[in-house]
Amino acid sequence: MGRTAMTQKQLNWPWGLRKDRFASSWRRPALKTRPWTGGVFPTVERVIAPLLRRLSTVSFSLRHDTGGAVAAVFAVTIVGIIGFGALGIETGLWFSERRQLQTAADAAAVSGAFQLANSAPLATIQAAGTAMAVNNKFVNAAPNTISISEGNWNGTTFTSGGAPLNAVQAVLSTPRATLFAAVALPTVTIGAQAVAIVNTSFGHPCILALDNGVSSKTNPGISIAGSASVNTGPNCMIASNAQGDYSIEDQGGAGNNITAQDLYTVGAVNYTGSPNFTPAPGLTPISGAAPVPDPYSSLPISPSGPSQTVSGSTLSPGIYNGGMNLSGGGPYTLQPGTYYVENGDFTIKNAQVNGSGVTIVLTGSSPSKIGSVQIGPNATGSLTEPTSGVYSGILFYQDRTASGGGNNCKSPANSINANAGIALEGVIYMPSMPLCFQGTPTTMAGNCLQLVAWQVSIQGNPSLNDTGCPPGTTTPGITNVVLAK
Repeated sequence: MGRTAMTQKQLNWPWGLRKDRFASSWRRPALKTRPWTGGVFPTVERVIAPLLRRLSTVSFSLRHDTGGAVAAVFAVTIVGIIGFGALGIETGLWFSERRQLQTAADAAAVSGAFQLANSAPLATIQAAGTAMAVNNKFVNAAPNTISISEGNWNGTTFTSGGAPLNAVQAVLSTPRATLFAAVALPTVTIGAQAVAIVNTSFGHPCILALDNGVSSKTNPGISIAGSASVNTGPNCMIASNAQGDYSIEDQGGAGNNITAQDLYTVGAVNYTGSPNFTPAPGLTPISGAAPVPDPYSSLPISPSGPSQTVSGSTLSPGIYNGGMNLSGGGPYTLQPGTYYVENGDFTIKNAQVNGSGVTIVLTGSSPSKIGSVQIGPNATGSLTEPTSGVYSGILFYQDRTASGGGNNCKSPANSINANAGIALEGVIYMPSMPLCFQGTPTTMAGNCLQLVAWQVSIQGNPSLNDTGCPPGTTTPGITNVVLAK
């Protein structure tokens, strides 16, 4: 059949019109368009693609039409459709560039806010923010612009230079020459801005692992296992700087109970079994967070006082060279003050030891000679921290140069285990060595026991409590940086 031998149906149904089998009216065939799936170019998905599909339908019907007027109309129409399509593609490119620019602005604001949290000067804040923007594909060269400023965020508005300084704003822009839109719009300026705030009321860690390496199942930053009972209260976190999936590992049955403001990790939290974790209302474990700085990194060690030995039942502050062994005998009473234990362990076994306002500092003539804390079977009594002075809040302090400890409880350098029943209050600070609680320390709930160590392992049935620390004895708060805008 030639071009002129068209059927009556083809002649009566121009422009793709058709007559429904059971209808009395003419209608255009329905176009099947896909819903927008959130692609890079939403204009193409939602506008241009349907137009092109309609164009295809019209073209198909017109190829059998012999009218010259139709050809002229089609020629004009196709130019408009192509123009709109090109404009849509260009608009999509603008949206794509703005998304990338927003990512750079967010990164710049957050990086600057971390510097602000460390009390860095404005020049350092700006340098850090600019470097992070460049790392996120921002070209820091004319005609592009970047502005980073410190100021105050009141919850809704950023004021540059406003007091108190609690936020950093990053504003980025990049001009672009237009292509298809050049007739009406020769250039466009794509801009993005972000505000990051420093949150100093985020809570403070009462159990903190300083290990910043990559964690594993056999080497977690913090391990809480068995039927351990840990209660840090609604305003105190459990935090780990370890990277990887086992930054905090919580494993055990229904007897494993953790109550804390939240779990805060650089890596992630791994649960095994059916442990019970109760956070503060509205909170969930935080993963991928910024590392928590060592809260006592500037704490000094300057041994002073007379040389002492363990003799009699009442002991005085001073320097105990060769260790301090309180095993058997007693009961022992430690007078208030600082006890420097050099080149040996501090040990309590099968003895009752009481002391109020005391700090035990473990140091030595070389890293390998620095001793550890060993509290074992039948240790009873009570030790509490001082509430003033250089070591305010510190109960145990192991020299940060100590070396030779194992991973968690595999080869513990500092151990409180078996059926120890001594009540401890204060901070146990062991920045370079692991600390292990295992067995059944039955009365460890002294209402203010805080653990800051390289790694922390709590296994068996220990009971740790941190709900009643007196003023001045809690660890410094975690400073958190979040995007506000």
